[in-house]
Amino acid sequence: MRKPSPADRVVETARSWVGTPYVHQHRTKGVAVDCVGLVIGVGLEAAVLPTWTEEAWAPHRGYGRAPNPEHMGRAIRQFLEPLDLDPGSPAPDAAIAFIGWRSHLPMHLAIMATAPDGRRMMIHAFQGIGRTVEHGFVDPWPARVVSWWRYPGVAES
Repeated sequence: MRKPSPADRVVETARSWVGTPYVHQHRTKGVAVDCVGLVIGVGLEAAVLPTWTEEAWAPHRGYGRAPNPEHMGRAIRQFLEPLDLDPGSPAPDAAIAFIGWRSHLPMHLAIMATAPDGRRMMIHAFQGIGRTVEHGFVDPWPARVVSWWRYPGVAES
């Protein structure tokens, strides 16, 4: 039996958050989380977010319900690594999609996964549903991806 890769750990950890209620600016598994908190919480739990500390996060606290894309982009660049993929390209498991929302401005994050049957999936804290969900990465989601990111050092699985 092979040892799980960091990407496997990320996906397994993200799936363990499914069902956590959506609450803006939270990141407690099983209690409350938003899309940013999910990426942070999963990264910390899977031990793939080595540069994240409460102190380093301090300048990014207080983001609004409709996050400022520039501010969110600065936070992403500080803690994650860009993937050299075209936004329309398929991404590997554990990749993080920076998704355009209102007026196609990037304001949402999701973690990619593969279902046992090979379908591409996304795991995200979805305000519209009120909880963290895993569902197919199908229209309209792929067209909304603005850029792809990964946790530091997490290679394709």
